[in-house]
Amino acid sequence: MAIFTTLAMLVSSAVTSPASRCIWAAVPVAIVASRLGIAPGEAVEPAATLLLAALAGVAASGIAMPADLLAKLFALAVAIVSGRALYESLWGLALWAERVRASVPAAEAAAFLGRLEQGRPYGGFVTPAALGCFLAMTIPPVAAWALGQRGPARAFGLGAATFGAVGLLTTQSVTAMAALAGAIALAGLRGRIAGRVVAGTALAIGLAVAVTGIARPEVFAPGRADSPWSLRAGNVRVALEIARAHPLIGVGPGGYAEAFPQYRRAGDNESRHAHDLPAELMAEWGIPAGLALSALFFWLFVAPVARASGPIRSFASGLSIGLAAFALHNIVDFTSFLPSLLVLAAVSRGWLAARPAVPPAPRRWRVATIALTGGLAVVAAGAGLGRDALFDARQAAAAGDHGRALADAARARRAAPWDADPPQVEAEARMASASTDIGAALVAADRAVARAPSRAAARGVRARVRVAAGDAAGAYADLVEASRLYPARPEYASDRDALGEAIGKARAGAPR
Repeated sequence: MAIFTTLAMLVSSAVTSPASRCIWAAVPVAIVASRLGIAPGEAVEPAATLLLAALAGVAASGIAMPADLLAKLFALAVAIVSGRALYESLWGLALWAERVRASVPAAEAAAFLGRLEQGRPYGGFVTPAALGCFLAMTIPPVAAWALGQRGPARAFGLGAATFGAVGLLTTQSVTAMAALAGAIALAGLRGRIAGRVVAGTALAIGLAVAVTGIARPEVFAPGRADSPWSLRAGNVRVALEIARAHPLIGVGPGGYAEAFPQYRRAGDNESRHAHDLPAELMAEWGIPAGLALSALFFWLFVAPVARASGPIRSFASGLSIGLAAFALHNIVDFTSFLPSLLVLAAVSRGWLAARPAVPPAPRRWRVATIALTGGLAVVAAGAGLGRDALFDARQAAAAGDHGRALADAARARRAAPWDADPPQVEAEARMASASTDIGAALVAADRAVARAPSRAAARGVRARVRVAAGDAAGAYADLVEASRLYPARPEYASDRDALGEAIGKARAGAPR
């Protein structure tokens, strides 16, 4: 993503368009919002990803590509991803579950097995719903293009779209299916799609939802503790409570995940996103900016299907339906916060935009915009490499190889020096190592708290390090704050009380 966006900027004619100037104006706003957030280190990646996606869309608007080529690429992507989804649902997930049972400790395997045993494929995405959103976004342009073709091209396109529909069914994502149905209905409201086609599509999607309800009974039982609707309602409730507590500037990009534990109640799941775009934007950017950004988002991605005027059997027409499905999906999910889907949507939106007639601009402006894109690409790439290294570090720690975990944490720190996770994992690895370096562990723990001051886990790690360093008072202060930041975790309060009792006894026994 990062590399392709930078390369696209090098050849795009829209580098100096008014849209790129708007992105430049957004840079200082993003920097200020990140610095004012409750977790400055965690704000870097989401802010950079948002700006990079916007630049990718601008770059795409200045690159002319044949619709037939784009349609064939989309069809190929749909076929490959759907094939993987079908493999995972039939065999892959079961094989992975067996490997987890054989290699991962039982206490840590439960979370993985719970997801794998659902039978819902991922297809290379982080959640089955994200896979469903991708298919809901890409099937319509492939199908619309194919219907306007003849011969082998038509057969290829319709075959890929049909295969994609099967892949969408395997995800069992009711939200993705509903988003697709809503987007088609929007196109039908303007008479661009025949009523019988809309009705037939609604019937097919309704049957798919019914089949999903049979496979996942919790979907139609909102009162159940494991109902996705009740869990998502809890996520939205937390976002609104955060927005109420921080109405003007919010908690900063990426701050929802950091603030969530303070508002979590019994029965709520742990989630890094609100599963509702407007609610999360209000929580992170403040109510005024959150509402404005939400309006901009839906205008960008829903407006094309509302004002489309070209032939319905075309790639562009189908793409407008796919983008509307993407937007609607974010009313009940967080797929716009996933870099891969956000950039794909932004690039697709750029292709739909009219090619701007950009007047000649100073060379330095073009160079500066390309440099900005490159800088954001470095941040995005570093974040991805850092996540991979952190995954390796946690796997090594779970296996008891703390030396390897420490090396992987250092690799993650070099890739993403702004992130709070690498120093936190480093501190944990140093404390678990046979040759504990308390001084280095304390430096790492301090760094984690500085980057995510509102993270209870970082406070808890530093408390353990401070106890080992003989700073009982400092450790007690960290545990007091950790228990406040995550009241639903009783271990912080119990550790706080135990340490407070020990400090009291030590003072009582001290010579007077």
